[in-house]
Amino acid sequence: MRRRYRAGSALIETGEKHKPQHFIYLTVPQVGIKHLTFILKPAGCSIPGQRSSPRLALPSVLLSCIGNSAYTWARVIALYPVVPSSYNETMASRLDLAGKWIVFFGIVFGIYTALPFLAPLFMHLGWKPVGNAIYFIYSFLCHQLPERSFFLFGQKLTYSLPDIQAAWQITIHPMVLRQFIGNPQMGWKVAWSDRMVSMFTAILIFGLSWWPLRRRLKPLPLWGLVLLVLPMVMDGTTHFISDLAGIGNGFRDTNFWLVNMTHNSFPSTFYAGDAWGSFNSIMRLLSGILFGLGVVWFGFPYLNASINDEAYERQAT
Repeated sequence: MRRRYRAGSALIETGEKHKPQHFIYLTVPQVGIKHLTFILKPAGCSIPGQRSSPRLALPSVLLSCIGNSAYTWARVIALYPVVPSSYNETMASRLDLAGKWIVFFGIVFGIYTALPFLAPLFMHLGWKPVGNAIYFIYSFLCHQLPERSFFLFGQKLTYSLPDIQAAWQITIHPMVLRQFIGNPQMGWKVAWSDRMVSMFTAILIFGLSWWPLRRRLKPLPLWGLVLLVLPMVMDGTTHFISDLAGIGNGFRDTNFWLVNMTHNSFPSTFYAGDAWGSFNSIMRLLSGILFGLGVVWFGFPYLNASINDEAYERQAT
């Protein structure tokens, strides 16, 4: 037997193995979204229903009633923008704050992502202590190799390894190369590498774009996350192995394998080095963007559900 009931602010459908006398109540603490927490209780039951999973688009629960062998299931099939009478101001304020975590993310992560770009600006303006402080802080988060970084307020966006060596030192030691932050003629490098720029900027942009689309987008499955992260894993790993031969001397610096694969169809600047427009720079850019997309699409739905869950639990206590 199936019946439909409208209770509180949702239309529900129930099925019964043994018909209970009455269907008592349904409460929906958060209205207008797919991730719900609700309670179902058939007549005669001394215990409330189980709470549904917050990650199901159409939540369902199985209720057991001790004493009269009644089993009832229910599925939310429609929502109505009607606030239940039990929806008090405390719950409203807590859920409202929970729904604004994306604002906190945008501000904090936005500052974190913007600071590396402010370092060259401060150096250009002559505020060197502030700029050097940003370079120092982000040196713990990135290799900061200048031949794999963007430069601002100079002649070029990127410079090749020979350009860096001519302006700094004739060396391939990464700990020495990373100390070069630029000069007034070449400009000043961003405080982290081009891959980090693409990766963290992508997380920020995709994260803020995900929020208004969150009810229409299904969470990315695990295999999708693996596919989006795999290009960075492969590109980063091959760069690491290549650099073991010395920066500028590895197989990723010449990419002879790619020359043979493409029958040398592109200019030499596409195959060799790390400057903007080269194969290496394009792969770092694309792999960072795909990584950011995967992190947001896979992780943000679960993060949002977890924050909402926490708000419900605090209200319950």
